Amino acid sequence: MKLRLLTLFIIPLVLFSISCTSADEPRDDFPLDLESLDSVEFWDGRFSADELHPKSELVPHPEVPSEDPEVKSFGDLPEDIPMPLAFLGQFLQKLPAVSDDRELNFFASNNDSFHAASLNDSTLLFLDHHSNGLHHYYLHKDESELLAPEGRGPGDLFFTREMQFQNNTAYIAMEGGRVSLFNCGNIPCEYEETVMTDFNHYSVAPSGQNLLVLGIPPYMGPDDPDAENTNQNVVHQLDESGEVLNSFSSVYEHRSPLVRIQFTMGGKIRSFEDHDIYAKTHRSLPYLYLYNSDFELTAKYLIPDFMPGYYLHSDSGPGAGSALPKNSNITHFEKMESGWLLIQIRDQVTTELGGNTSRTYRYFAFNVSDHTLYNIGEETFDDADLSRSVYLTDHGLIINEQGTLYWHDL
Repeated sequence: MKLRLLTLFIIPLVLFSISCTSADEPRDDFPLDLESLDSVEFWDGRFSADELHPKSELVPHPEVPSEDPEVKSFGDLPEDIPMPLAFLGQFLQKLPAVSDDRELNFFASNNDSFHAASLNDSTLLFLDHHSNGLHHYYLHKDESELLAPEGRGPGDLFFTREMQFQNNTAYIAMEGGRVSLFNCGNIPCEYEETVMTDFNHYSVAPSGQNLLVLGIPPYMGPDDPDAENTNQNVVHQLDESGEVLNSFSSVYEHRSPLVRIQFTMGGKIRSFEDHDIYAKTHRSLPYLYLYNSDFELTAKYLIPDFMPGYYLHSDSGPGAGSALPKNSNITHFEKMESGWLLIQIRDQVTTELGGNTSRTYRYFAFNVSDHTLYNIGEETFDDADLSRSVYLTDHGLIINEQGTLYWHDL
């Protein structure tokens, strides 16, 4: 009897000890899959695990553990969701309410180097940042008009990274320290001004009378003379002249500028001043960061089922590149009306070295007020070369199938 009582006492004690240990240990948001790495040709033992990125201790706010957001389904969306988001859900769920598509007389560089907005129900605005061109597209005439060509003069575009459209103004973020504004109060849009800064801009967000940009100084430029400087922030609040008012959110803290650029380029910043929220993502990190108007972190959410695509970097060995045949990227992060975000995740899986690559686009709607994430649908393509990406505008959907565009009216 004594032995049985002792056993009954020990088992709960062990279970209690295990549960306490698990609760105290932070989870690993970047589990390393060495078996997958061994299947990659250029891995081949030439890198050590220390040379794989990202690492939890180097990402922005490493001291803050990530949280799982509350995730709901498309059917749980509230009735007051913005119409374009509801329409996208209907399209992805293949519901009959969606209009027939219409092929446009315009070819974009690819699925992901493209940005779009609608000015009204007959006029669209396209930015193709591979060709550095800003275009009107007139639906009633099925023709396009080049508004801003590639170049370095006033109103020209070069090294474009993103377009945001708000209050009849198009904001175009560029590397080389430029954000150009185009006034679209009348059609066609007209070049208004260029705000100059000391950063390579990867994202821009109008915020009241100010601008937010996500970017870092050019490598080894006058504002980044120390190649190993990690004491930098990536989000900057600017006044109308481009003067920096505040900076926040640390850079990926690695001594190599190549690694820092890898985890800054493709980042996105959005401003919801009516909700006292700034939202930020990085293309290859699995987080949604939220900040308040005092630039304090208020939430760090882990995006569901995100597959980190490890980046290899060696100071002495061969070059760098993606290491895993499975990887995810945040490819769209768009502000919608009434405090909503559209998040698009692109998942890629390569079955074997040199083999077929499949691609899945997952779409989520995030409510910045209650922090609920809605899974509104996905599309999977067995061949990445046949994949397509969906873009939202106020007046309809644009389907980009490897550069061929299709329009769906709301």
